[in-house]
Amino acid sequence: SRFGAVVLLEVSYVEPEYLRPWQKSRQGSCTGTGFVVPDDETGTRRLLTNLHVVQDATDIRVRKHGNSRRWRARVVVKAADVDLAVLQIVSEDEQEVADFWDGVKPVQWGDDN
Repeated sequence: SRFGAVVLLEVSYVEPEYLRPWQKSRQGSCTGTGFVVPDDETGTRRLLTNLHVVQDATDIRVRKHGNSRRWRARVVVKAADVDLAVLQIVSEDEQEVADFWDGVKPVQWGDDN
């Protein structure tokens, strides 16, 4: 599918109260999109999204296009200056992580030639 690299993010978050750090604000939720990037040199697969989508996340769930199943993810890198975040699918069950990556193709970058 042409959307094989695109994922839906379902995020729960709690914004910090900077003037009253002992007090938590209400929990909210939002959705966003991300996409699968090619494996890094270690073979680890990652997702790229906008940082503002996952900024204060307490829970991140990822859905593949055309699939109602949700997988848990966590932020591994934040780059606030360019509003980007890198996510990783996480689970104690390695098969569950493998199930997410089954059939997923990374985005293809343009060729300079």
